[in-house]
Amino acid sequence: MIHKKLRLGYGKEKINKIMDLIDYSIKSNFDLNDDRIQTAISVLNEYVRLHEKNNYDVSYIKEFLLLHELKKDTFTGGIIEESKENILRNVKGNFEDLSFSRHSIREFTTDPIPKELIENAIRIASKTPSVCNRQAWSVTVVKDNSLIKELMKIQSGINGMAENMNTLIAITTSYEYFGNIHERNQAFIDGGLFAMSLLYALTYLGVGTCALNANLRISDEITVKEKLGLSNADNLIMFIAVGHYQETVKYPKSNRDSVTKIVNFI
Repeated sequence: MIHKKLRLGYGKEKINKIMDLIDYSIKSNFDLNDDRIQTAISVLNEYVRLHEKNNYDVSYIKEFLLLHELKKDTFTGGIIEESKENILRNVKGNFEDLSFSRHSIREFTTDPIPKELIENAIRIASKTPSVCNRQAWSVTVVKDNSLIKELMKIQSGINGMAENMNTLIAITTSYEYFGNIHERNQAFIDGGLFAMSLLYALTYLGVGTCALNANLRISDEITVKEKLGLSNADNLIMFIAVGHYQETVKYPKSNRDSVTKIVNFI
């Protein structure tokens, strides 16, 4: 729903899954006022609104919502439009402003990302803590458009949905920095911390990013490593798509759980 080139009817499989889960929640007598359930309902309502506006039949969704008397006054799902000017102003505020201004952006301008900007972001992110200060991370920056397309076809999560992406970052950690069995998860922990720092650094420096998973089949991971010139000891953490903001930026609302849901004082 965030793309300018709207693909009407796209995501039907995901929509059906959402409806199945809502139906299961109703039959299981779950609390329908739960934030996540309300967000799912809101996404369905927004999907219907957008498709009806474009004269595309989604009556099966509308009938589902009417059947279960699911209210339309929930607005936690859908998209937000914000000006580039507003985002760039907020990212230069305090850390709270920066954090709440970071979004996954999927549409960029055609302007290239300077090498110096990427290097500066990595410099900022290098202050990330790591076990015994080992700093096991590495960054591979891909600028070749044909290679980016090859990699994103394998990654599949954003394939065909990232407009004008001309810079792709792959974050890895090396298992050679870890020697004991009790450190088996540390490469992921340190790599994840560095990845988040880099996302914030890029956002602070005024460019848009989209965090992309690297949950690959073993065969695909081997292919990606070969294309990036990585060794068997390199652990692929994630990808980051990078680009300049368009004048008007669209991104999913991506509602977050309340603090009371995720904290436990003992």
